Amino acid sequence: MSSMPDDRSFQHKLQELGYIGLDEACVADALKSYRELKSAQPFVDDEEIEGIVDDVVAERCPRIRFVSVAVQSGSVQRHADARVELEVDGAKRTAQAHSDGPVHAAFNAIRTIVPHAANLHTFSISAAGPGPDAVAIASLKLEEHGRIVEGRGEDVDTLVASTKALVNALNKLAAKTEQSVHLSPAFLTA
Repeated sequence: MSSMPDDRSFQHKLQELGYIGLDEACVADALKSYRELKSAQPFVDDEEIEGIVDDVVAERCPRIRFVSVAVQSGSVQRHADARVELEVDGAKRTAQAHSDGPVHAAFNAIRTIVPHAANLHTFSISAAGPGPDAVAIASLKLEEHGRIVEGRGEDVDTLVASTKALVNALNKLAAKTEQSVHLSPAFLTA
């Protein structure tokens, strides 16, 4: 888009890019961010618009919100058990799962709450500073049907940061198409 769009043309562009049914406040925030970027550079391409919308939706208008995660694991126990609670479209949902490691168990529990076909493309954890009390920064990429989204989460607890990163990425997939992340009313009543 090369000229400043009005609300209607911006909404049309979002629909062309696959963003269906976005909250009006999210569209307004995305339009504001687009206009700010547009004032700084002469041309804004579709990929940049997608980045703007993904960030706005994941940060300001998420459909999935992290509530809590608890895991039991260790060297005595041969697997990890995770319990995750999320809020999905305003309804709290809880699931339990297990796996070989705590992060994988938490991710399995999230997949139970929010079914999706995305594959974990990359995953990393880093520290925001020195020392054992530094904030953990979890970054990951999910790939689904050729589309890659990035997720990021921060917390003093590495597992919480990892869970928040996955939720962040799933919100980006949910914004793009409701076919990716199934948040249908029928699912929410199950």
